Amino acid sequence: MSVQLSRLPWEQACEVYIEPYEQHYSLSVGYDREGGLLYLETPNLVECPYGINIDNGIILDLDSRASLRFVECICQLRHWPRDELCWPRDANRWGRIVFKWSASSRSVFVEPDYVSCQLDHRNGVAAIRWGTYSESSVIRVGPDCVACLCRGKLVGFIFIMPPATRKKAVLPKVRR
Repeated sequence: MSVQLSRLPWEQACEVYIEPYEQHYSLSVGYDREGGLLYLETPNLVECPYGINIDNGIILDLDSRASLRFVECICQLRHWPRDELCWPRDANRWGRIVFKWSASSRSVFVEPDYVSCQLDHRNGVAAIRWGTYSESSVIRVGPDCVACLCRGKLVGFIFIMPPATRKKAVLPKVRR
């Protein structure tokens, strides 16, 4: 079965609003050791009829209410460039991500000018970003994960690397 992808400008596809935080929408970081892939997932498995494919490298799965449920980065972790990253100091506000677009098709493909995956083993932090080089705000979407926003658009995630991927990292102090 083939899936027809609609194309949207990334700014339109990634437009979001923030709903109050709910534990069953909390994103946690996982690692597929066999495939070498990092992912973000909610604790409950639910059907995700909608998806956003960001430049064939990042997949966002949305439930029937357009709430973010799963994020997969297709690039193997060993290929992620090393960079100096840190946990955002202003990551105190909690919420869940809900997308604004109403899909005429279930899957959307976007090609932003900028897509990046970075990791910092020393600090135990990783980041997935797209669309813009900066964020204007962050929101906690899980104990070890923040969503990066820029003018109402989701532009990435910063998260604590899962234990299976750490190389004697000094973990940042995260207020829970």
